[in-house]
Amino acid sequence: MRRFKKSSAFIMAFFMGLGLIGCQENPDKPIVQNKDLDKMIENAEDTENGVTDLTDIAENYETYQTEINDEALNVSVKADAKVMIPSVDTLSVYRVRQKSITDELLDNICNELVGDIKLYDMGLSNRRTKKVIEKEIADQTNYINEFEENYSSGDFYSEDDYEVYYQELMNELDRLNEEYENAPEEAVLVPIDGKLHAVAELYNANPQNEYYEWMYSLNKDGEVYEALSDGKDGNYISIYAQNNPNYGNCIKFRKSKYDYVGVYTVLPGGTSLGVWPADKDIPSENSIIEENSYLKIDSSTVKGNILENENATISEEEAQGIADKFLADIGLDSYSLADGGFYSEIPEMSDEAYWGYHNVYIFNYKRAMDGVEVENKVSKHTEGWSEDSYVKLDWPGEEVRIIVNDDGIIGFELSAPLSIDETVVEKSSLKSFDEIKDTFEEMVVISNAVEDMEGVKREIDIKSVTLNYTRISEPDSFDTGLLVPVWNFIGDINDVSTNTYDDGADSRTEAYTNIYMRDGIVLQINAIDGTVIDPEVGY
Repeated sequence: MRRFKKSSAFIMAFFMGLGLIGCQENPDKPIVQNKDLDKMIENAEDTENGVTDLTDIAENYETYQTEINDEALNVSVKADAKVMIPSVDTLSVYRVRQKSITDELLDNICNELVGDIKLYDMGLSNRRTKKVIEKEIADQTNYINEFEENYSSGDFYSEDDYEVYYQELMNELDRLNEEYENAPEEAVLVPIDGKLHAVAELYNANPQNEYYEWMYSLNKDGEVYEALSDGKDGNYISIYAQNNPNYGNCIKFRKSKYDYVGVYTVLPGGTSLGVWPADKDIPSENSIIEENSYLKIDSSTVKGNILENENATISEEEAQGIADKFLADIGLDSYSLADGGFYSEIPEMSDEAYWGYHNVYIFNYKRAMDGVEVENKVSKHTEGWSEDSYVKLDWPGEEVRIIVNDDGIIGFELSAPLSIDETVVEKSSLKSFDEIKDTFEEMVVISNAVEDMEGVKREIDIKSVTLNYTRISEPDSFDTGLLVPVWNFIGDINDVSTNTYDDGADSRTEAYTNIYMRDGIVLQINAIDGTVIDPEVGY
């Protein structure tokens, strides 16, 4: 069913609603739990009862092999994994917090990616011209006609429900007609000053602006910058930056030859509707969605709709060179390439008429400390009651994503950058891999038990084991943490259900496999004290 158009403010709220679905939890505990990490730090400092030299930490473990089958908990585990130790002598413990986006960083990014192109204030500009609204009126009228033709028989709605829904559609048409009467012939674009501004300041200065009212409801104590170009040179540029204590700090940039790509949400990331390897067909599932996206779409929506004017014929080496140079030029030299390649991507165009896919290079970068990757992609999330208020907080994982084609960088996302405030323990004491693997073998079964799923067996395949850093929480604080060494057991999880059908002469057994995880972290164990870490909880 086609979605009818609404005002820009409504669309933003609608997307935000989609973005926050899945985070709801029963608020039955305080917003901040007391967590005592003093003992862990003591263990890190106790070099007499641990390993500090990484050459000794996994002696005799170039590979880790084991098989576990727990019939009571319906879990089987197979590991034939390479054990990867970083090429450094020691690891440490660092105190971190989220780093604010600054005007200086914003200037550097705009100078590199925008140049002399004039930018305008998205919040104050009005691009809803008579021509734009005229198309929406035509779409809404056609939808009403289809609705009357196909749904008036009563097969889908009761008479009362039909009248209610029909009236809602007519009310939307009336609203569009009223907006059309007052809309400008040409877009009214307000130049932007290039600075971050307090959301409260924008809201108080524009009390009738629905967009700022929506933004204030999500970021009362934060800052924001949001800009777009006029598109007259054939390139539609959109930029969004925020400092948001509740949902994370970020910068997002997109450029397209077709339409503005949506960047205006308070959740970091989320400018793609779908991503898959370019040498594969569009996924055939009902919806395609990458991990950080917030909107699912049916694959038939874009099948065959190629954005032909956005090509990537340069080599991957050339594309990565462009991305690497950009990060160095803007001063983000603390990140190293984690993964990248040639992908098909559906950029989230503002106008659904331009939903299609193109082939691009996508490079994901992660912070490197002491030459060791920081793995904290999972967003830390908590919500609950704090005195008389219900509070929801997210601290996303730090990540940089750069999208490149023949036109250069057409996408850049910086999510939740970290500030390294202090070295808490230099040359941390760590548990040997012999001790860690014992914890893994016990806890991987317990944490993946499927007792409540009748007829389902969870099959886990561990492909690699890595030692690197991750971020955990500090006591009584949501927005500060520690970078600590961790062991990541990486692999696949499949839920296999077997059904037997006996129809007399026809007796058969069928197995169905549901992919629960692909190349993800199956279990994460603190390398200092051997405790299992829940990334979403933060410790």
